[in-house]
Amino acid sequence: EVKPDGDGVKIETIWTTSEMKPDYNDYVAYQGHVYGFDHNIFCCVDLTNGKRLWKKGRYGNGQVLLLSDAGQLLVLSEEGEAVLLRATSEKLDELARYRVLTGKTWNHPVLIGSRFYVRNGEVALARGDNDRFDLLETAPLTGGAFSAELVPQIAAALARRHLHKQDLDGFAAVPGPGSFTGLR
Repeated sequence: EVKPDGDGVKIETIWTTSEMKPDYNDYVAYQGHVYGFDHNIFCCVDLTNGKRLWKKGRYGNGQVLLLSDAGQLLVLSEEGEAVLLRATSEKLDELARYRVLTGKTWNHPVLIGSRFYVRNGEVALARGDNDRFDLLETAPLTGGAFSAELVPQIAAALARRHLHKQDLDGFAAVPGPGSFTGLR
């Protein structure tokens, strides 16, 4: 717990738990509960005492987003499935499941408005506007030196399409799957 303390803050440990051990996954808090991964199995922990309420849902080393307005969770599984869950402390409640990627992904998805952005171990070049976009090409990042490969792959993709960096309206890069792998 973080409390004001004069000109600074005071931090006090309320509880600790080994009921949720994320490897490099995120977790979210909603209505007094934490949802996330205990290694590679999805679970729910009570925020008042740190006790696990349920552990189910084998999504590999996936990632989770909170859709608080809808009371839902959006999980991107390690194998590229988007899974919509009801955010409930009672049980794992899957509402829908859809494959959105092929291959392995440990990357955190992004939801902007009605668009769901996901990626695997490739560089992608897309063109579009607010209503639609087209994937122009993808190129795999191989060999383990992903950070070193990223800029040359982007430059090559632009050159193949006769585009220049000035033609770009936006650029997205994500770290992951963990801090040990650097920028992708």
